[in-house]
Amino acid sequence: MSAAARAAGVSRQTAHKWLRRFDRDGPRGLAPRSHRPWRIPRHTRIDLVVRIYQLRDGEGLGPHDIGYALDLAPSTVYAVLRRAGISRRRELARSGATVRYEWPRPGDLVHLDTKKLGRILLDRGWRRLGRQEADRRRRRGRGAGYEFLHVFVDDHSRRADVHVLSDEGGAAAAAALRGVWSAYLRQGVRIKRILTDNGSCYRSRVFRECCGGLGIRHLRTRPYTPRTNGKAERFIKTLLERWAYRRLYRSTEERRAVLPVFLEDYRHRRTATLGGHTPMCRFRGLAAVNDQSGNHN
Repeated sequence: MSAAARAAGVSRQTAHKWLRRFDRDGPRGLAPRSHRPWRIPRHTRIDLVVRIYQLRDGEGLGPHDIGYALDLAPSTVYAVLRRAGISRRRELARSGATVRYEWPRPGDLVHLDTKKLGRILLDRGWRRLGRQEADRRRRRGRGAGYEFLHVFVDDHSRRADVHVLSDEGGAAAAAALRGVWSAYLRQGVRIKRILTDNGSCYRSRVFRECCGGLGIRHLRTRPYTPRTNGKAERFIKTLLERWAYRRLYRSTEERRAVLPVFLEDYRHRRTATLGGHTPMCRFRGLAAVNDQSGNHN
């Protein structure tokens, strides 16, 4: 038994435990088991648990107040609330049902947002050198600075456009909007509305004049409600995962050169969100007739 335990890399006691299980239950005894105890004598009674939930959800009381009301220790009340996932006050907030919408045609609404990315000095990124070495080299010289992604996502088709600029001011946002406006027009699509957050670049005079000159209606999200612009927020997450942080880049220029390849792949990739169609298939109005969209009966 000792030799078998050494060969398996476990203790002799562990080997005896598994052997007893096999003798008693056969191969079924070797299956993974839960570590939960059979009995919890000091577990809070179910009627008290229900009462704790009622006081927490109905009256919004905290652990101490609930403990005073039910003659329980606050730590016991907190443990019950934590297991139920309502120990924090913000977890009690009821946001209501999720409202999903989609405008009927491309260009009816385009979501805008910005994202700041750190530039990469040649062979000096922290993902390549490690945090300490990158910080040490940065202290010896000037920092790499930042570049800004101006992101555009069409609400109907999910077509995505990204402009990489040196700042996120109103003039840069207006220049990016004019660039996307021209790209849409070349496809025969006119942008009618845009949706942005309340960032300073979108509240600037130059951006407002740009929207007026192009005949675009500018809508803004409710303050502190980023989910209103959720399509842009979700695309930015995809952009970071599949492009910006997908692999180690040696320089900012190398990372920027991969962006058009990523966008081309993203626009022509089938997605369940669009019922198996691709963003460009939706954008060009071919979803109903194009077999390559993958929507087969």
